[in-house]
Amino acid sequence: KMLKKEVIIFLVILLLISNSSLIAASLIGFGFYNSQVSGRVIGSSQHPFLLVTETEYSELQALASQSPWKEMKASAISNAKSLTYDVSADFDHRVRRMKDITSYAALAYILDPSGRTTYKNKIRDTIPYWDDLYDELAPKGTDVWSHEVPPGSAFFNSVLAYDIIYDDLTSAERTNIEARLNKISDWYYSASYPHPENSYGVVGIWAIFKGDSTRLSWAKSEYRSKLMAYITPSGVYTQGPGYAGNRMGDGRDAKAYFMDVLEFTGEDSYYSDSKLRNFYEWLYGYANGPFGLQYAFGDSEPNGEVDPVSPAAFRAYRYSDLAAGYASWNSKGQQPSGRLLEYLLMREPLAAPQRPLSRIFTDGGAWFIEDSSSAKALAGVLWNPKSSAGHSHNEINAISIVGYGEHLLRNSGYAGWGEGYYGFSWDYVHDTAVSGNTLLINGSDHASKNGAGISEGFTSSRFDYSSGNSGPAIAGGKHDRNLVFIHPQDSRNGYFVLFDEVDATTAGVKTQLALHPNSNEYSIISDKTEYRWRIAPFSDSGTDVFVTLFLGTAPESVSVKDGLLARWTAEVDSFMGKYLYSTYATDNDGRKNMVTVIFPHDATHPKAAMTRLAGAGYSGASVDLGNSIKDIVLESSGSNAVNYNGITFKGLATAYRLNNNKVSFYFVRKGSSFDDGSSLKQGFSSTPLVSVYIKDKIGKIISPGGEVTFYYPGITGVKLNAQNLAILSSSTGSVKVNIPSGTHDIELVSSSQAAASCSSLGGTCNN
Repeated sequence: KMLKKEVIIFLVILLLISNSSLIAASLIGFGFYNSQVSGRVIGSSQHPFLLVTETEYSELQALASQSPWKEMKASAISNAKSLTYDVSADFDHRVRRMKDITSYAALAYILDPSGRTTYKNKIRDTIPYWDDLYDELAPKGTDVWSHEVPPGSAFFNSVLAYDIIYDDLTSAERTNIEARLNKISDWYYSASYPHPENSYGVVGIWAIFKGDSTRLSWAKSEYRSKLMAYITPSGVYTQGPGYAGNRMGDGRDAKAYFMDVLEFTGEDSYYSDSKLRNFYEWLYGYANGPFGLQYAFGDSEPNGEVDPVSPAAFRAYRYSDLAAGYASWNSKGQQPSGRLLEYLLMREPLAAPQRPLSRIFTDGGAWFIEDSSSAKALAGVLWNPKSSAGHSHNEINAISIVGYGEHLLRNSGYAGWGEGYYGFSWDYVHDTAVSGNTLLINGSDHASKNGAGISEGFTSSRFDYSSGNSGPAIAGGKHDRNLVFIHPQDSRNGYFVLFDEVDATTAGVKTQLALHPNSNEYSIISDKTEYRWRIAPFSDSGTDVFVTLFLGTAPESVSVKDGLLARWTAEVDSFMGKYLYSTYATDNDGRKNMVTVIFPHDATHPKAAMTRLAGAGYSGASVDLGNSIKDIVLESSGSNAVNYNGITFKGLATAYRLNNNKVSFYFVRKGSSFDDGSSLKQGFSSTPLVSVYIKDKIGKIISPGGEVTFYYPGITGVKLNAQNLAILSSSTGSVKVNIPSGTHDIELVSSSQAAASCSSLGGTCNN
């Protein structure tokens, strides 16, 4: 009791003779506060502390001696002086003005001390206009979003600006401003509208400022929970690139940057979170295609992009060097504006641009990208997230193919929430699998927007492979979609192959394949076999781009159906897409494997000559690329060895290249053998089922663990992940080794290789 009395007396004395910072420090010492913010106390009168401290001002001012901070400073000063709030403007304009004025003026206040009074007054006189905005926060008609989310961003910047000028205001001015901001925060705390992350950011930033531990605890807990639920552990945003960019890499500041305030104030940790690291690498490396437009999965606008110059892009380095490199690549040299968030969050120079390469996100999908810096590079995606949310579509195992500057195959995407078009309902756009590049069993819609992820796959500089497992998405059975990207090589064009494998629960049912070229202009080259689309151009290159769909496995029937309206820009007409709908019969066990070749081409990338192949136990295609280079792609049940023109394999699928009738690379999916038929053969035989790709003795292998024998002229050993494997047995032209479980790099070591190495050293080899 005496101790408590002494404490009270001590605090009373401090109130009389000291300042509030000492009181706050004393309260911490006695346990009244347990949360500190960058060395300052939540709820104290010391400001700024939400995203910057006064001690950092000199550092921030010094940055403005160099680009791009120099230009950002000039922009902030110019806009802070020139922008005004117009009460007669429409609501959207007034909200943008509130955000812009508070953001630009707060940054100018930090960087231009000589004009500090001007900027302070601009912020002080603008924030009271929240009274003008308050009555319109309630949704008008059905446009809930514009009357909730943009005002949330404006509020977020208003609080940051108020925090920065706080110490330059009189007590009466503070009271006046806080009355307005309190009212707005209370509205968001009480409102129950469909954008919760926005409300968490609004309520949370004000709770930190005011020292309201109850609301802060609620906001930061719910914010983290909701945010992380949308992202797979490997980093894929389950609702698609569009909303990933909108919510986490765009101008929805309360949603995207509350995490930065929590990080700065020590209330939570985000920059070191592995899921967010993976996410920002995915967002800036893989949400957009090489041509700068986002892939249309979920509610993503096909002509949209992940914002290349948002604050999130310029603070990507806080998550990883790779994310920073991808963000620089995505920015295409564009510079940040002079807003507060960009400047405060970008304390390091832009990273060197880093071009994304093919990558598999096991719980979200596979991204295959041509190894080229051109915006016209080829790329393909196999989409298979293990979770979903409100902006997800029924498109598990859907694909998207881009190339030569265009969308070649795309999914429905959307043109606005709840909007159907050209006679198609919103349900069709948002919830019907056939609106995307998907597979159906018995014509039935998908049962779930969740898949089982990528079950296996690998990437390499010349050949990419992934296998997507439908999981719960298809109620009538299982679908394994295998996407292969044969990169441009040997001075020949690149293209894609689908190996679709269906295992229906009911024998003899039909299965359907829907493929949506981004066009309404098509030609039937060969009925039920080859179809060509002239792609509706987005780019202004003036060059026609085409995609040919070749059905290597014969369907029962094929129809061309009306698809969705495609919208581009005012300069390019909209059109009703036409898509290919192929039907196949399953066998008496309900199984069916299918081969489809997707071949992009234009004036400088000629189309291959393709021929359907069919025989005992197999179907597929010959892809003749010219000048004695021909690829063979085949499917099989995997139960028996298949012989085609003297080359045999046993597995679910194979793809191999013949260069002057000699195999230059081969791939087998879940198989036990490949034999090129030569007297000194190359290939493999395996006890377990493995997936193998070999080109010029270098390749990949996916194994459950077990013994594999490799055949190659002069082979003397095998390296796995650059380490020599123990040889179990060997003979002329063959080596048996044990391959452990997993996905591995593999290299075949041969006597000719050893001889070349000895010769290069000037020695004599004894092979």
